[in-house]
Amino acid sequence: MSAYNPYAVSSINEALSRSKRTEAINSQSRYYKVLISFVAIALIVTCFFLIRTTASTPFSNVPVEGESIVVVSSGDTLWSIASQHYSHLADKGFAVYLIKERNQLQSSVIMPGDKLILPVNP
Repeated sequence: MSAYNPYAVSSINEALSRSKRTEAINSQSRYYKVLISFVAIALIVTCFFLIRTTASTPFSNVPVEGESIVVVSSGDTLWSIASQHYSHLADKGFAVYLIKERNQLQSSVIMPGDKLILPVNP
């Protein structure tokens, strides 16, 4: 039968305590790594949107010299407006493109009463 050794028990407790501390530090380290990664991704996404917003061209709904304003009537389309005001252009699709870009239209849908700025004749 072996005798009770108090030093052996204390070294076992010390080893367990060290193991728990190491495990806690590793767990905390993983938490901070995830937190730093999340913050970094959030900063990158925020910077992307800030750069994208400042890089876009400013829209002015006030016509500059040479531009004119057309009020859309019932039955008007971008194509018919382009045909009337850009008759010198062979490619009416380009004129439609210019009108859409100048007025920042996402589609070709226009409604009666809309005011469109027609860019200077190219």
